[in-house]
Amino acid sequence: MTIQTRNPNPPRTWATTVYLSAGEVELARAIGGGNASAGVRLALATQVASILALAEKLPSGLPDAQAPAKLLAEMKELAEAIEAEDRDGALTEVADAVYYAAKCIALAAAMAGISRVEAFVVARAKYSLRAAPGNPKDDAAERAACRAAVWGNET
Repeated sequence: MTIQTRNPNPPRTWATTVYLSAGEVELARAIGGGNASAGVRLALATQVASILALAEKLPSGLPDAQAPAKLLAEMKELAEAIEAEDRDGALTEVADAVYYAAKCIALAAAMAGISRVEAFVVARAKYSLRAAPGNPKDDAAERAACRAAVWGNET
């Protein structure tokens, strides 16, 4: 993860660059015990947890089997708001998309019988392999990495 100061026009790439103000960098360092990248990761995990705590209070609750379909619908509405140049509408649709993405994480974890934290652990284990030079896809290695991340060396 690269941390840079806030850019008013950040590039629209899939790179893992996070734009932070100087104050946000200091806060991230404080949260991460001196490591700003660790602080950002912890802050993001905390945000997901706080969104899921709100979701538990709402009628559809958790797990929500409709979350994947709702996420797709919200992404469509986000694209429509952007196309209509409705900035406020786009912001509310971003909120909806993030909310349903968090609910999808909770649903996927529940379906697999693992915790939400373990869901992030296996995602990182798998995609650390995929992010290697050449972006290799090795199902056996990915399965082994995910298994080891959750259950250690058990089979």
